[in-house]
Amino acid sequence: MSNLKKFHETWSHPDSHPTSINKGDLEALEDNLGVALPASYQSQLLEVGLPSSTIKLWEWLSEKDDRHFRWLNRFPLLTLILPEPAPHLADFHHPSDAQKALAWREAGMPEGLLPFAYDSSGSQICFDMEALRGGSRRESPVMFWDCYSLHTIKLSKSFDAFLKLYLP
Repeated sequence: MSNLKKFHETWSHPDSHPTSINKGDLEALEDNLGVALPASYQSQLLEVGLPSSTIKLWEWLSEKDDRHFRWLNRFPLLTLILPEPAPHLADFHHPSDAQKALAWREAGMPEGLLPFAYDSSGSQICFDMEALRGGSRRESPVMFWDCYSLHTIKLSKSFDAFLKLYLP
């Protein structure tokens, strides 16, 4: 079972159905931007669609954050080895809306980022567009661009690894 399917089954309401994505939506985005979307992103969106999470996800993330920061308060040097907590994922951009999300560049988002999701504060979760150029379906690192601090950090090595951040 794909990680996007697991995400949907774990965090979506049982009566909620993912928003269907068709190959044409993905191809239009690729053609407009001159990129090849990561294979794991494309295959899982076509298989599952875009899920919508419930408040259960944020509650789980808050509990994880509390544990993370309790350890850091006791042992501050752990900041050197512990990863940043996962952002509070709000929703995924539909591929037809991903290009509209590029408007965040006017607010300081780096040119090389392609948003595919966003967090509860409006910060963007993105692919590295440089990794997507060249026509091959190689994986792209997933980056988090904070719309308040204007900093960018790497969250994971791929879309599939990104989804694992949100699975218990």
